[in-house]
Amino acid sequence: MAGQGDEAADWLDQVFEQLRGLTDQAIAVVAAAAPPTDVAEAEKRARARRGWNERRRS
Repeated sequence: MAGQGDEAADWLDQVFEQLRGLTDQAIAVVAAAAPPTDVAEAEKRARARRGWNERRRS
């Protein structure tokens, strides 16, 4: 039984390490993005991002 717990802990460590890596990549992409030139552009990006998140959840 203890072996299964160790396997689960190892698996979770791998999953969270991947998540950390993907999060770091996402932060780097956002940080490197040029700021919007105006408010309308910022709103357009926000709407696009919201739509993408909604599609991803369904």
